[in-house]
Amino acid sequence: GGAAMSDNATQGKVGYSSPNISGFQVHVSMEDAGTASKADNFATLLTYSIDGLAVGFGTLESPEAAGTGADTSQTNWGFGYTMGDINVRYSIGTDITAGTNGGADTSKVSTIDYGAHYSGIEGIGLYISVIKSEEKLAASANTGDKLDSTAVGLEYAVASGVSLLLEQTASDYADATSGGTNNDTLDTTFIGLSVSF
Repeated sequence: GGAAMSDNATQGKVGYSSPNISGFQVHVSMEDAGTASKADNFATLLTYSIDGLAVGFGTLESPEAAGTGADTSQTNWGFGYTMGDINVRYSIGTDITAGTNGGADTSKVSTIDYGAHYSGIEGIGLYISVIKSEEKLAASANTGDKLDSTAVGLEYAVASGVSLLLEQTASDYADATSGGTNNDTLDTTFIGLSVSF
């Protein structure tokens, strides 16, 4: 979870990206959820990049699978800048769920994420990624619930075609609507080895 728009990696899609005109591009995609579902996502994305700076704005419309009208709409602003071996990024997104049959919205989750990546050491990449998410809709049953997560990682090129990834993530969930009785924390350590030939 982050501020980025949803992407169901295993679903069939068709998309188009315009030519790059002075740094500007338009991207559109349609996701087919299959004949048994109405959740055919439609996404649009506008991007601009120049001299290491990248800016993007995207929207995604996702109808509820059963056609009840409880559709999801997402918007996202993203910024990134690369200077030499350092890349920094910032993104803010909103995820709104509509009520069924034209009813009032039931959820409005606001999420920001930001991070940095450094690749100035030969064969090594270091990064940090921070996510902060909160239910903002006052009428929501979950208003005030928050999620905070921080990940730090190291990428290491062991040899040609062999890379190692180490990542430590600390996450904290605060359930405001239950007086804290459903609060939760999670610490994870990931070690991965990738081999390509």
